[in-house]
Amino acid sequence: MENHCVHERTIGSNLLKNSNLSDSLRVHISDCVHCQKKYDLICHENSIIKEEVERYRASIDMKDHLTREVSLQLESYLEEVEKVAKFKKRYSFGSLKENIVSFGKGLTDPISLFILFVIAAFYLIQI
Repeated sequence: MENHCVHERTIGSNLLKNSNLSDSLRVHISDCVHCQKKYDLICHENSIIKEEVERYRASIDMKDHLTREVSLQLESYLEEVEKVAKFKKRYSFGSLKENIVSFGKGLTDPISLFILFVIAAFYLIQI
């Protein structure tokens, strides 16, 4: 069973909070074998993480290429949406035109004309 140091747990949190360790902790790390191993391990893992982040960072050219590709896809999608919107607009205008014509035809019916005459007469009598 290995012996562990109490300060071993605080090394990582102190390094994350600020990269500067306190003077007393630095002296302790240089004296304590367990803390020295932990400190070296954390520094090694930090360097690996930084390397990996740099490796997977997209270059400016790649970002520009992806931006252009997405904008082209968006433009083609918007063109299709505009086509559908124009068709729906034409269809709804045609439907409105048909309803107006149907309403006009309904007014020429003798029964409809008589009902309109009766309504207009009551309206005029009330005024």
